[in-house]
Amino acid sequence: MTLKEIIQLSTSIIAVIISLVSLLYTNKIQRDSKKPYIVAYLNKFKVSNMDLIFLVIKNFGKTGATILSVKSNIDLKTKGLEYKNNPLSNLENIFIAPNQSFYSGLTTSDEDDKLNENQFTITIEYLDNYNRKQSKDFPLNVTSAELLDHVSVAPTNSTGVERALYLIASEYFAGRH
Repeated sequence: MTLKEIIQLSTSIIAVIISLVSLLYTNKIQRDSKKPYIVAYLNKFKVSNMDLIFLVIKNFGKTGATILSVKSNIDLKTKGLEYKNNPLSNLENIFIAPNQSFYSGLTTSDEDDKLNENQFTITIEYLDNYNRKQSKDFPLNVTSAELLDHVSVAPTNSTGVERALYLIASEYFAGRH
């Protein structure tokens, strides 16, 4: 084998290796772009003089997923918000579509409705579109959420129905972000 043949063979082998690596990388990028991105976060609404904190679970991904379980490392009950059923237990074996959100009232600014702890972790287990089980932890802080303001003030000259519709609409549009 001549030097020229060795160089040509080496170049061909390197080109094949580069093509395979590029193909694998492209495949990974495609898979990642199509997977669900499920997150948990806290969202605050200020209605009149009351702060409402909601736990939001949203899929920011391009495909849906099946939520297997949602768990908290603390008890989410408060004195004023006694659940007949744990709101997180309703999110077992349920499909979440792209851009879909689930909201659950968590706490208010009323002292009776405060959580015992301000920091906690939500763990979400789900099946992605390849039937792979995923688990994500989301550390949440109620104090941080309370410091972020979305002000929703109804016009003072409105009737009860107009006021209610205004508050509902402002909460809806604030929740779409």
